[in-house]
Amino acid sequence: MYRRSLWQTIGGYKSNVSGFDDWDFWLAAAISGATAQYLPEAYLLHRRHSVSQLWQLLPHYETLYARIILNNASVFTDNEQQAAADFLQHGKASSLLSSSRFVFLNQYYAGYPDNLQSVCVS
Repeated sequence: MYRRSLWQTIGGYKSNVSGFDDWDFWLAAAISGATAQYLPEAYLLHRRHSVSQLWQLLPHYETLYARIILNNASVFTDNEQQAAADFLQHGKASSLLSSSRFVFLNQYYAGYPDNLQSVCVS
Protein backbone atom coordinates (compact mmCIF):
# COMPACT_ATOMS: atom_id res chain seq x y z
CA MET A 1 0.00 0.00 0.00
CA TYR A 2 1.20 3.48 -0.73
CA ARG A 3 -0.15 6.98 -0.89
CA ARG A 4 -1.43 8.48 -4.12
CA SER A 5 1.11 11.30 -3.72
CA LEU A 6 3.93 8.73 -4.00
CA TRP A 7 2.36 7.36 -7.19
CA GLN A 8 2.20 10.89 -8.58
CA THR A 9 5.80 11.68 -7.55
CA ILE A 10 7.12 8.53 -9.24
CA GLY A 11 4.88 8.89 -12.27
CA GLY A 12 3.20 5.51 -11.82
CA TYR A 13 4.37 2.23 -13.26
CA LYS A 14 6.69 2.32 -16.26
CA SER A 15 5.44 0.37 -19.26
CA ASN A 16 8.92 -0.64 -20.48
CA VAL A 17 9.25 -3.12 -17.59
CA SER A 18 5.80 -4.70 -17.76
CA GLY A 19 5.70 -7.66 -15.43
CA PHE A 20 8.48 -6.27 -13.24
CA ASP A 21 6.86 -2.85 -12.98
CA ASP A 22 6.35 -3.22 -9.24
CA TRP A 23 10.10 -3.86 -8.73
CA ASP A 24 10.89 -0.75 -10.78
CA PHE A 25 8.25 1.30 -8.93
CA TRP A 26 9.53 0.40 -5.45
CA LEU A 27 13.10 1.13 -6.46
CA ALA A 28 12.02 4.53 -7.78
CA ALA A 29 10.07 5.10 -4.55
CA ALA A 30 13.16 4.42 -2.44
CA ILE A 31 15.22 6.75 -4.64
CA SER A 32 12.62 9.48 -4.11
CA GLY A 33 13.07 9.15 -0.35
CA ALA A 34 9.93 7.18 0.44
CA THR A 35 10.12 5.01 3.52
CA ALA A 36 8.31 1.79 4.26
CA GLN A 37 6.94 0.07 7.30
CA TYR A 38 6.81 -3.66 7.92
CA LEU A 39 3.30 -5.02 8.37
CA PRO A 40 3.42 -8.40 10.16
CA GLU A 41 0.06 -9.60 8.88
CA ALA A 42 -0.52 -11.02 5.42
CA TYR A 43 -2.87 -8.83 3.38
CA LEU A 44 -2.83 -10.89 0.20
CA LEU A 45 -2.03 -14.36 -1.01
CA HIS A 46 0.67 -14.75 -3.63
CA ARG A 47 0.33 -18.11 -5.36
CA ARG A 48 3.29 -19.65 -7.14
CA HIS A 49 2.76 -22.22 -9.84
CA SER A 50 4.35 -23.42 -13.05
CA VAL A 51 2.14 -21.35 -15.39
CA SER A 52 2.37 -18.03 -13.57
CA GLN A 53 3.29 -14.76 -15.19
CA LEU A 54 6.82 -15.03 -13.78
CA TRP A 55 7.57 -18.09 -15.93
CA GLN A 56 6.41 -16.22 -19.03
CA LEU A 57 8.70 -13.30 -18.11
CA LEU A 58 11.86 -15.28 -17.29
CA PRO A 59 12.99 -15.57 -20.93
CA HIS A 60 12.98 -11.74 -20.94
CA TYR A 61 14.53 -11.31 -17.50
CA GLU A 62 17.79 -9.71 -18.69
CA THR A 63 15.93 -7.20 -20.87
CA LEU A 64 13.60 -6.21 -18.05
CA TYR A 65 16.43 -5.95 -15.53
CA ALA A 66 18.51 -3.86 -17.95
CA ARG A 67 15.57 -1.47 -18.32
CA ILE A 68 15.15 -1.29 -14.53
CA ILE A 69 18.83 -0.35 -14.25
CA LEU A 70 18.50 2.40 -16.86
CA ASN A 71 15.16 3.64 -15.45
CA ASN A 72 16.83 4.08 -12.05
CA ALA A 73 20.40 4.82 -13.12
CA SER A 74 21.25 6.98 -10.12
CA VAL A 75 21.56 3.94 -7.83
CA PHE A 76 23.55 1.77 -10.21
CA THR A 77 27.25 1.98 -10.99
CA ASP A 78 28.57 3.19 -14.32
CA ASN A 79 29.56 -0.43 -15.11
CA GLU A 80 26.03 -1.67 -14.40
CA GLN A 81 24.53 1.06 -16.56
CA GLN A 82 26.96 0.27 -19.38
CA ALA A 83 26.22 -3.47 -19.16
CA ALA A 84 22.49 -2.71 -19.35
CA ALA A 85 22.88 -0.36 -22.31
CA ASP A 86 25.16 -2.82 -24.14
CA PHE A 87 22.67 -5.64 -23.64
CA LEU A 88 19.75 -3.60 -24.94
CA GLN A 89 21.79 -2.52 -27.97
CA HIS A 90 23.61 -5.75 -28.81
CA GLY A 91 21.70 -8.52 -27.01
CA LYS A 92 24.71 -10.06 -25.28
CA ALA A 93 24.14 -10.38 -21.54
CA SER A 94 27.04 -9.63 -19.24
CA SER A 95 27.68 -11.85 -16.24
CA LEU A 96 25.95 -9.16 -14.13
CA LEU A 97 22.67 -9.57 -15.97
CA SER A 98 22.90 -13.36 -16.34
CA SER A 99 23.79 -14.07 -12.72
CA SER A 100 21.13 -11.69 -11.47
CA ARG A 101 18.42 -14.07 -12.71
CA PHE A 102 19.71 -16.80 -10.40
CA VAL A 103 19.91 -14.44 -7.43
CA PHE A 104 16.35 -13.30 -8.18
CA LEU A 105 15.01 -16.86 -8.31
CA ASN A 106 16.85 -17.80 -5.12
CA GLN A 107 15.16 -14.91 -3.32
CA TYR A 108 11.83 -15.72 -4.94
CA TYR A 109 11.92 -19.23 -3.48
CA ALA A 110 13.38 -18.33 -0.07
CA GLY A 111 11.38 -20.12 2.60
CA TYR A 112 9.36 -22.31 0.22
CA PRO A 113 9.50 -26.11 0.20
CA ASP A 114 12.03 -27.70 -2.17
CA ASN A 115 9.29 -29.60 -4.01
CA LEU A 116 7.72 -26.29 -5.16
CA GLN A 117 10.98 -25.32 -6.82
CA SER A 118 11.18 -28.55 -8.82
CA VAL A 119 7.55 -28.23 -9.95
CA CYS A 120 7.99 -24.66 -11.18
CA VAL A 121 11.40 -25.10 -12.80
CA SER A 122 10.53 -28.19 -14.81
